[in-house]
Amino acid sequence: MKKLFEFLLITVCLILFFSGGCKKHREHTPEVTLKLAHSLDVTHPVHKGMVYMAQKVWEKSDGRME
Repeated sequence: MKKLFEFLLITVCLILFFSGGCKKHREHTPEVTLKLAHSLDVTHPVHKGMVYMAQKVWEKSDGRME
């Protein structure tokens, strides 16, 4: 029984390992959303920096991150 369990565990791990790296899977990953917060005015440099960073993240990730 123990050998069967080990065999099944190794088989499942190998299936998960090899299926996780395929290109088709990576193309269909959901978007990633980063959330930042502050309590400053929208004219504050920190807010403007966050807006700038959001634009750059969007551009560099080809729209996959926001």
